Amino acid sequence: MGFVGVIGRVGRGLGGTRKGGAGDPLAPLCAELEMGLGPFGFLWLSACAVYPGLRFPLTVHLGQVLAQAVSRPPPTEDEHLALCRLPWFRTGWMPDDLRLALLRRLDPKFRPVVRGAIEALLFRAMDDTAAESGIVSGLDVVHPSLPSASWRERLKAWLKAPGENGAGRDAIFVHYMMGRVPDPGDLVLDRRLKRLFGARLAGWVDGRTLLAGAAAAVLAVLVGATGVIKPLFTATTVQVTGAAPDMVALPGGNFLMGSAEDEPGRRLEYEGPRHSVTVRPFAMAKYEVTFADWDACVADGGCDGNRLDDRGWGRGRQPAINVGWDDARAYARWLSQKTGHTYRLPTEAEWEYAARAGSTTAYWWGAAASHEYANYGKDECCGGLARGRDSWVNTSPAGSFPPNAFGLHDMHGNVWEWVEDCWNDGYQGAPSGDEAWTTGDCKRRVVRGGSWSNLPRDLRSATRSRYGAGNRSGDLGFRLARTLP
Repeated sequence: MGFVGVIGRVGRGLGGTRKGGAGDPLAPLCAELEMGLGPFGFLWLSACAVYPGLRFPLTVHLGQVLAQAVSRPPPTEDEHLALCRLPWFRTGWMPDDLRLALLRRLDPKFRPVVRGAIEALLFRAMDDTAAESGIVSGLDVVHPSLPSASWRERLKAWLKAPGENGAGRDAIFVHYMMGRVPDPGDLVLDRRLKRLFGARLAGWVDGRTLLAGAAAAVLAVLVGATGVIKPLFTATTVQVTGAAPDMVALPGGNFLMGSAEDEPGRRLEYEGPRHSVTVRPFAMAKYEVTFADWDACVADGGCDGNRLDDRGWGRGRQPAINVGWDDARAYARWLSQKTGHTYRLPTEAEWEYAARAGSTTAYWWGAAASHEYANYGKDECCGGLARGRDSWVNTSPAGSFPPNAFGLHDMHGNVWEWVEDCWNDGYQGAPSGDEAWTTGDCKRRVVRGGSWSNLPRDLRSATRSRYGAGNRSGDLGFRLARTLP
């Protein structure tokens, strides 16, 4: 049977779902999901089914809200990884029948919690900053000072809007946000929903949503094969000796690497040609490696015993500086041996993907540099500058500025960050995937992100620079990536 026939059979098999009882064909799958994820993980997954596209910022937000609602700590790294390994999070899309099955199993007392969390996120995204970042688009800007009653009336009007960008294109989301549990019958009101899959809703679902057919086929296999889902939850928790860094599991995806031709500050010879890159899921450190992290390595006999010079700027939460490329790799080796996980420097493609966090602007927050979001230098040469939230002339403690949409801090400014790749003057002949570029001038290695002393143009997501692998200076640091199983 061809692909079209398989998808047709899947559609007929899932389309008749009505209840979560014994006749529900998704009951075995839901039972295995609950067993594998645990009660909280299954609650979290069910909450994610409200929105028509599985987007990482919303997933993280819902996890934090639900954890608070059940009086437990925020989701752990392993809990994040368990969700990221599910096929629907890899494609960014969940079939409607599975969404309905999960929502019918969502404990009624948590339904208003989830609805309120999504409302709050949309409301927060109404300001100009969030809108520029690309977190939520397609909504009229609503001033944050509007009272909650006015906000809810505006939300209801937007949900009902019949226009091109109206959320009414996803019946499940509309009915849930209007206060009722959707029913399979809601899906037949407008067959366009089955074709569009909410792809135009608020800019959250991109072209990958068109992989819906493949995702449905995966769902059919999982429903029909007992125990297929279980291997997704077999990762073991390794006891860590010493402090392991906070890691954020990032979903795979596709993005344009390099800068647009009209981007101010662009260096064509280094940042072009702009090209499409596919990145596999991986984990990225939430913060740059700090002196506290580095000193733990030295105290344990690692990092070649190199007690880095802090220049009198402080240790502890300050980012480690005067780090050479080989030093950074030595730290990664030590941490991998201590934890049993594979820590490493990110590749250049992984770094830019993580820094952009879905944005296409020069910085994750928008088109213009701002000391409210990053620690960098003067607008004209040279040296550090303390202004606004940026109250440091030199390095700032890790996490002093807001994170990007992936939850990563200081991807712009503070210290340049080493990546794995050899230096090449441009992207001619660059890999089309997320692997490191291991040919070229390998005596020099790529650094990304800019530093406390750099001009605004040097902080852009697309900015590339290079240092000799053995170079150590007060503006050089690093963060780690981790390979996912």
